[in-house]
Amino acid sequence: QVQACAGPLRTGTSATTAGAGTAVGTSTVTAAGTELELGTLDGTVTEQPATLNGVQTVQSTGLTDPLAVRLSGARASDVTALQTASGGSLSGLSLSSCSTPSFDSWIQAGSTTTGRNTTLLLVNPSDLPAQAKLTLYTSSGVYTQQIAALRVPAHSIRAVPLAAYVPNLPALTVRVRSDRAPVASFVQSDITRVLQAGGSEITAAGAAPATEQVLTGVTIQNSATQNGLASDSSWSDALPVLRLLSPNGQTRARITIRGHGKATTLTQQLLPGMTTDVPLTSLEDGDYRIT
Repeated sequence: QVQACAGPLRTGTSATTAGAGTAVGTSTVTAAGTELELGTLDGTVTEQPATLNGVQTVQSTGLTDPLAVRLSGARASDVTALQTASGGSLSGLSLSSCSTPSFDSWIQAGSTTTGRNTTLLLVNPSDLPAQAKLTLYTSSGVYTQQIAALRVPAHSIRAVPLAAYVPNLPALTVRVRSDRAPVASFVQSDITRVLQAGGSEITAAGAAPATEQVLTGVTIQNSATQNGLASDSSWSDALPVLRLLSPNGQTRARITIRGHGKATTLTQQLLPGMTTDVPLTSLEDGDYRIT
């Protein structure tokens, strides 16, 4: 079993060339579990685990390439793997889970409006090349033009700028389906305000569409400051939102938000294939669970 990690932030990506772009900054990967090893995508071991209280831990820093956490005899639930990335013109500190490669994955993240850049990262740790097929759902509906299958060579990462397909759209959902070999999918989002780097993040694939989704540990911080910043159009996406998508049909989402000893319920009409952001600006600072 393998969990693949995104590695550092990427610049200079291309939709037509099977390349990884240029790594910016460094990354740190930490994994804890039983019977594991941390290595490069081709299986070369870079770190031997240390054992403390019966749990093996491996950590590697200063990396410019993605890594893979490989398990032998351990269940996937036995491993926690996190990576951080920062540096250079893409200012910020990003934290994301490493992911088990999949033949079908969904990611809700990113925007391609002015100053926003969204890059899809496809990581293939297997011995076979993969052919990845993209479906892009936007705030204007599903992108209907044909996207050629993206070749991801064995033991490699491919970085694809999504603005090449869906420019100037504020809310994206990406579905990645692959043939021959599974891939781990991530979305890198970064912001530039005028000429200043405004932050970055890396988002791993999440849950597939279902009739019920539960988000725990949703934290609202500095809401008064965020509401003040949002009056400037370049900071409009500083506000917290809940991103929703109904891929195939019109429906109504019933949203229940629990926290601070109370529950709030609201509804949102969803059109087929249209990614919708629901503002959470009325929430006080604190932790919430959203169903």
